[in-house]
Amino acid sequence: MLTTANSAEFVAVLEEANPGAPSVKVFAEEYKGRVIEFDGNVAASSPHGKYKTRFDMLIYDGNFDFDSARGPNFRLTSIGPEDIKAKDGYLHLPSLFAAGSNLHVKAEIEYYNETQESFFLSKPTLSDRS
Repeated sequence: MLTTANSAEFVAVLEEANPGAPSVKVFAEEYKGRVIEFDGNVAASSPHGKYKTRFDMLIYDGNFDFDSARGPNFRLTSIGPEDIKAKDGYLHLPSLFAAGSNLHVKAEIEYYNETQESFFLSKPTLSDRS
């Protein structure tokens, strides 16, 4: 598992100002299939298709800030209740992870999409850190 505490390469990617930088793609290809863990925020969240309890999310590194975002774009698709660990033990979908929410992310790097300048992550575990 790669974290900011054990991987200088991961820290460098999170601090990259350009989500489409070549270093971001290289990192994603090198560590495809590996688990990453970091504190992030929900930049956008929307229902997944017609589902009411499944969501797609765009996640950035660090705390939410209306005026800036840093690092790569992380995308999660079809997130459901089984992916969420709430501090109080109760699920509060969809408000738990609405845009602007700070959360802790643990997920596997699936692939990097150059066109969308995004890491697609799978097998997520999300927890509230508000």
